Amino acid sequence: MSDPWQHEESFAVTNAHMLSDDVLCDVTILAGEDKREVRCHQFILASRSPVFYTMFCGSLPEAGVVKIPDVEVDVLRPVVRFMYTGEIQLMPDSVMTVMYAAKKYDIRPLINRCNTFLQKKNCNRQCLRHS
Repeated sequence: MSDPWQHEESFAVTNAHMLSDDVLCDVTILAGEDKREVRCHQFILASRSPVFYTMFCGSLPEAGVVKIPDVEVDVLRPVVRFMYTGEIQLMPDSVMTVMYAAKKYDIRPLINRCNTFLQKKNCNRQCLRHS
């Protein structure tokens, strides 16, 4: 018999489990114009983003359902997962939309990760041209 998932050493692993299995999620984000659901935890979002903190803890707090029509679900899901785990797989065709979401919600570690990715891509292109 294996240990319960709560016994994992990594906080990121237990966070990812809570997100993936919809354990105690208390907010639903409706992403994109087609309003696809992303269930998550206000606590995690507020702890990683000053913008989400203000949304949930400001003078007019949002609760239950949050609409984000300008970020599609295929971008929002990895951004949310990054807030839970600190991990993301950036791709050339989506890095700019991920950067947009990271800047919109002031997720500095993700902004930095996107900038590093773009700098490496630019360096690789320049190196290829000069070889």
